[in-house]
Amino acid sequence: MACSGMKRFEGKVVIVTGGSNGIGAATARKFVAEGAYVYIADIDEEGGVKVCQELDGNASFVKCDVAIETHVKGVVDRAVEEKGHLDIMVNNAGMLHAHGNSITEVSVETWERVMAVNVTGAMLGMKHAARVMIPRNSGSILFTCSVLGLMKTENASHGYIASKNALLGLMKSGAVELAKLGIRVNAVSCLGILTKMLQEWLDEVSNGMCPKEVFEDELQRNATNGRKLTVDDVANAFLFLASDEASYINGHNLMVDGGYSVHGRDMVNFKDPPRH
Repeated sequence: MACSGMKRFEGKVVIVTGGSNGIGAATARKFVAEGAYVYIADIDEEGGVKVCQELDGNASFVKCDVAIETHVKGVVDRAVEEKGHLDIMVNNAGMLHAHGNSITEVSVETWERVMAVNVTGAMLGMKHAARVMIPRNSGSILFTCSVLGLMKTENASHGYIASKNALLGLMKSGAVELAKLGIRVNAVSCLGILTKMLQEWLDEVSNGMCPKEVFEDELQRNATNGRKLTVDDVANAFLFLASDEASYINGHNLMVDGGYSVHGRDMVNFKDPPRH
C-alpha cells in the first residue's frame, strides 16, 4: 500500500517530446506536480527552458529534433545516465501544415517533413524508450494522436491525416509486441485546442478570415458536452494512462474530444465562418 500523501508518480522519470508549450507543457507540469522528474525534449529551447524554470528544478530541457535518431537516443540516454531509469515516454511532438490541402498541390518536401516529425519521431521515441524499459520489464509509452486519425474533415491536410492514422497503427503494433515485456503502449486522441501551433495553422488556412474566438466557439459547439477542451484535459488523460490505475489498459486510443468523433461535422467553414 502506498504511503499516505504519496504522489502518484513519486520517483518516476518521464520524457515529454514537444514539451515546450501547449499539451506537452501542460503534461510536463502535471507529472511534476505528481512527483515525477521530467525531461522536456523539443526544438524550442526558449519555451522549454521557461517551462523548466517554472518547475523549480524538477525538469530539464534537452534540445531535440525528434526526426533525428541521435537526438532521440541522446535524450533517453541522458535520462538513464542521470536518473538511473526511464518510466514513461510521452511522444507528443508533432506538426501541422496548411499548404496544399488539395491532393494535387501536396508538396513532397512538406509531406516528408510531416511524416518525419509525426510518425518517424514517434517511432524513434518508442524504439529508444523500449530499449531501456525492456531490461526493467516495466514502462509506459504514450502517443499524442487526434480525432483526425479517425476521420477526414474538409480543411485538414492529407499529410496530417495520414500521419495521425499511421500513429494509431504504430501504437497498436507496439502494444502487441511490448506487452509481454512489461511495457504498455497507448494513445490519446483529442479535439483541436488553439495552441500556438494550431493558431498559426488557422491563420494560414483561413487567410485570416476566421478569428480565434470564432474557431474556439465552433470547437466548443461541436463537442457534445458543449465545453471547451483545455490542454489540462489532455494532460489528465496521459497521467491516467501512465498510472497504476490503468495497469490493464494496453493498445487503447483514449478519445478526449467531448464526443466530437460521434458525429464528425466539419469544425469550421473557413469560407464563411459564423459571426457572433
